[in-house]
Amino acid sequence: AMHTTTGLVRLGLVVYFGCAGRRVGFGGVGSGHPRSKVGPRYIAEDSPRLWTPQPSSDRSRGRAMAPAPSKPTKPFHPTAPYYDQSTFTGRLRHMISMTDPRLLFTSKAELSRCSSLLAAHAAGDRRATAAELWRARTVLESCTHPTTGETIFPLFRMGAIAPMNIPIVAAMLQTPPTAVGATIFWHWFNQSYNTACNVANAGGEGSSKKELLVAYAIAVTASCSIAFAAGRVVASGANWAASLRPLIPFGSVAGANGANLFFSRSGELRNGTPVLDEDRQERGKSRIAGRLAVAQTALSRGCLVPAAAVLLPPASLWALSAAGILPPHPAAKQLALLSSIYLSVSAAVPAAIALFPQDMAFPAEDLEPEFQGLKRADGRPVRVLSANKGL
Repeated sequence: AMHTTTGLVRLGLVVYFGCAGRRVGFGGVGSGHPRSKVGPRYIAEDSPRLWTPQPSSDRSRGRAMAPAPSKPTKPFHPTAPYYDQSTFTGRLRHMISMTDPRLLFTSKAELSRCSSLLAAHAAGDRRATAAELWRARTVLESCTHPTTGETIFPLFRMGAIAPMNIPIVAAMLQTPPTAVGATIFWHWFNQSYNTACNVANAGGEGSSKKELLVAYAIAVTASCSIAFAAGRVVASGANWAASLRPLIPFGSVAGANGANLFFSRSGELRNGTPVLDEDRQERGKSRIAGRLAVAQTALSRGCLVPAAAVLLPPASLWALSAAGILPPHPAAKQLALLSSIYLSVSAAVPAAIALFPQDMAFPAEDLEPEFQGLKRADGRPVRVLSANKGL
C-alpha cells in the first residue's frame, strides 16, 4: 500500500507539472504583497508571465523555461505593473504568473543573469528586449525575497503551494477523525508549512520573532484543537455527527486562519490602517479601512482558499460517482482525488487573492470625520483615499 500511494503521489505531481506547463495566458499565493527596490535591481509589485522557449544551449546551462507573449510586449517599466490591477482579470493573471510551478526549477545562474540584466538596464544599457526584461522581473519577483533580495528556498516559493498541498490535503481528507495522532500531525504540518511560506514571502519590515512564534502557536493550537474536538464528536457514533466528517479539515484550517489573522492584524482593528491621498501622501490611520482590509483578507484567504482545497475535491468525486464515470479501481479513485486537489488549489489561491484589489479606494466622505475636508498640496480637495489591503 505504501508503494502504491508513493507511486500515485509521483504520478499526481507529473500530471500537475504537465498540465501547468500548458496553461494558456500564464504569464501567482506573487504574491500580492508590495515589492520594493532592492540593491542594483528593481523588484516591482506586478509582472507578466512572458515565457519563450530557450535554445538547447541555454537549457544545457540550467536555465528555466521562459514565458512568451501571445501579443506584442508592452514597453518595459522597472516598477509599473504589466497587467491592469484595477480589474479581476489583471490581478488573476499576475497571481497565476507568480504561482507557476516551473519557476521552482530556476537555477542560481539564471537568477544572477536576470539580476544583472535589470541592473544593466537601470544603468542605461538598452540592448535587452522588453520581453527579456519583463521575464527577468517575473523570475526575480517569484524566486527572491521582496525586501532582502535573498533567494527563497524552492519549496517555500509561491509556485510550490499547489504541488505541496497535494499530499497535505489528501492526507487530511483521508485520515479518519478517530486517528488522533495522525490528525494532529497533518494539521501541525499544514500550519507549519503555511507559516514557512508566509515568512519566506513576506514583504515590508516583517514581524518580530516573538510575534511570529505567537501567531504560529495560535494557528497550530486552533487547527489541532478544532480537528480533535470534531473528531471526538464524530467518534461518538451519533448519526448526525457522521455528516460532519467532510467539514473537519475545512473547519480546522479556516479556524486556524481566522485566529492567526485576528492576532497578527489586531492592531489594524484597534488603531486603523494607514490611508494615502491622491498624491500618495499618508494622511493618518483609518479604523474603517482597517476593518475592511481584515474582513476582505479573512474572506479570501481565510475561507475561500481552504473551502476550495478541502471541500471541492470530495464533492468532485461524489459528482463523478453519481454520474457513473468514476473508475471503480482504488488506484484510479486515488488519482482522481489527487487531480481534483491540484485543480482546486491551483485555481483557488490565485483567484482568492485576486478577488479584491490590493489597494482599496475610499471616497473621503465614507471614512472618519478627520479625513473629510482635507486639502492636497496644490489646494484641491482630497476626494479619494487609498489603503493597502495586505495579505
